Amino acid sequence: MDITEFTQEVIFYLLVGAIIAFAVELLVRLTNDSFTMKERIMFITLWPIMGGIFLYHFIKELLQ
Repeated sequence: MDITEFTQEVIFYLLVGAIIAFAVELLVRLTNDSFTMKERIMFITLWPIMGGIFLYHFIKELLQ
């Protein structure tokens, strides 16, 4: 793997994170809440973990 393929994969990973963070933030704003900038950056970089945590709590609240 050369540097351009690695760079493309990193950009794709961050782009997916940004799209998912945007969608989650739209859902969060429906509850009249918002993310801090630190939370946004963490969500974009750690989106697989943060997305799993969000889905767990979202489904948990739906079932109550």
